[in-house]
Amino acid sequence: MRAGIWGLTSSGLLASSVGARAIAPRSAKANAAAVSQAARTLPGFWTTFRKAVLAHDAAGIARLSAPIVTQRGELDDAPVKRLTPDQVPPVLARLLAQPDGVDDAGRSQRAMLAATPVPRRDPQMPADRFRFGDMEFTHGAAGWRLTHIYYEAED
Repeated sequence: MRAGIWGLTSSGLLASSVGARAIAPRSAKANAAAVSQAARTLPGFWTTFRKAVLAHDAAGIARLSAPIVTQRGELDDAPVKRLTPDQVPPVLARLLAQPDGVDDAGRSQRAMLAATPVPRRDPQMPADRFRFGDMEFTHGAAGWRLTHIYYEAED
């Protein structure tokens, strides 16, 4: 084999044909720790969240969601639903397909998210909150997480 070619060892670890030490695949715990570390700052969280959304990574979106995400329409009297992290990705997918009603170009929220690699904070929002389109994020003990979705399903 030529230098720089990687292959699996009998233990399932990656190893180079040039004798580099084996590299263990990342465990779910290591992935969660990396997500948690990235979520400490808003730019780090945003980069990770945006990447998960654009890749349609349901597990990644769930990891970046609060234990309970509230879903409600824009109106004060809209019913409130409580979503578990695993329930968030399909609701978020429907929300992101819609315009937010503020963008002059009428882009979908997904297109707006794709065009926003760096979060732009609203100085009117508290320091521990960030809103983008119809999503709201909160900074807590576990870092930044998606906490509110303003989307009323048309059943």
